[in-house]
Amino acid sequence: GHAVDAFALVGTIAGIATTLGYGVLQLSAGLHQVAGWETESAGFRIGLVAVVITLAGISAASGLDKGVRRLSELNLMLAILLLLFILVEGPTSFLFDALTDNIGNYLSNIVGLSFRTYAYVPPQESGWYGGWTILYWAWWISWSPFVGMFIARISRGRTIRQFVLGVLLVPTAFNLLWMTVFGNTAIWIDTHQAMGALAQTAGNVDALLFRFFEFFPLAKGLAALAIVLIAVFFVTSADSGAFVIDTIASRGAPNSPVWQRLFWALVLGITAAVLMVAGGLKALQAMTLVAALPVAIIMMALCYGLWLGLLADRAHYSQELAPATTFWSGQHWRRRLTQIVHQSTETDVRRFLAGPVQAAMREVSKELERRGIASSVQHNEADGAVWLSIPLEGVRDFLYGARPVRRALPAFLVREAAEPENRRAHVFEPITFFEDGREGYDIQYLRDEEIIADILRHYERHLSLSADQRTHLLSKAPGHHSGGG
Repeated sequence: GHAVDAFALVGTIAGIATTLGYGVLQLSAGLHQVAGWETESAGFRIGLVAVVITLAGISAASGLDKGVRRLSELNLMLAILLLLFILVEGPTSFLFDALTDNIGNYLSNIVGLSFRTYAYVPPQESGWYGGWTILYWAWWISWSPFVGMFIARISRGRTIRQFVLGVLLVPTAFNLLWMTVFGNTAIWIDTHQAMGALAQTAGNVDALLFRFFEFFPLAKGLAALAIVLIAVFFVTSADSGAFVIDTIASRGAPNSPVWQRLFWALVLGITAAVLMVAGGLKALQAMTLVAALPVAIIMMALCYGLWLGLLADRAHYSQELAPATTFWSGQHWRRRLTQIVHQSTETDVRRFLAGPVQAAMREVSKELERRGIASSVQHNEADGAVWLSIPLEGVRDFLYGARPVRRALPAFLVREAAEPENRRAHVFEPITFFEDGREGYDIQYLRDEEIIADILRHYERHLSLSADQRTHLLSKAPGHHSGGG
């Protein structure tokens, strides 16, 4: 609990502070290249950190939608603009060939490269492994609590498939394209135009990008665009980092005071500045390596927990539950047909919920009370929702509810409505909701006794799943609809 939060807090601060440090070094090189300023002094770099953190604080105080989102969208547009310019002005045909080759090499060697430790080569030749592979893996690991929590917050309601596509596959594909366009263009220029001049600058990583731009038209404009891109990237990293660090420090409080986010943004800036002044790049790298080790151990435990959670999720949601039409028979078929043809309004659904549905719930509640089982039926006048809840000891409470939900009608149904008053673009349906957040279904065709039977089926299912050891992770989790609605 607290130990994991503490390690995640330190790891996140270290990862973001390292990123800010690298960013300031690169911004310094860019400003020197574009404006000719003297940017090597510690005072200038600390000033840059102060500017970035000030902008990040303003963004963090504005909230996720107004601050972080708008800056992120600006950042993405600038990155795509720069990428397309290099792709068009560079050796385009060669780059497309290289992209195919790079993807093939990546897929062919990913397993071998992931496990390679250079155990059988001389120590002086394995320096690349420590200076790049281990360092960057540690850097990414230190970012994992921050990125994971931030993406989880903005991805609530997404499926795992959507999450994998949007968070893993699309960024990986974009990264392959980015590395190919910039990396292979640099190789081509160094071979065909610079005659090795770029390779000689490789030791100065901060200035290499701006030296690369000198071989393109509008070099000053490209350098200025890159400076803005780097600055905005680090501002978005710092402000979203302040959000997540504040969430960790406040134990997940949803609406913490603005001053707390500003405080953590200030901590990030001070940490980056102190590390740069104390030891420069080496201090930043050492901080990353130290902070990443405990986070890596926590990540392995989280992977195991995720596996258990997926197993519990599968066991919980894979049990089939037939929709309301399971109760149908040949009886009352004319009434069923009338209900199908009629397009219910919100008033119809509210009347149905406040009448037959609530009456059926009260019948069940009365019988439960007679058997010594506490229960309650509640009706929310504001949104029309009605629900039956049964508190349970040690596990998630049982809840069966229904609320009016608006649904758009297909155009052909609007045109072919038999009754003129039914020709509307939307219809309302009484949709069930449950404490575990499962997707609900329409119950407007159920009769009183069928509603009671549906409640009992869910209650029996809830008790069975609560007693199953495989689903304890979900059975004891907080509910999604506590308090109804």
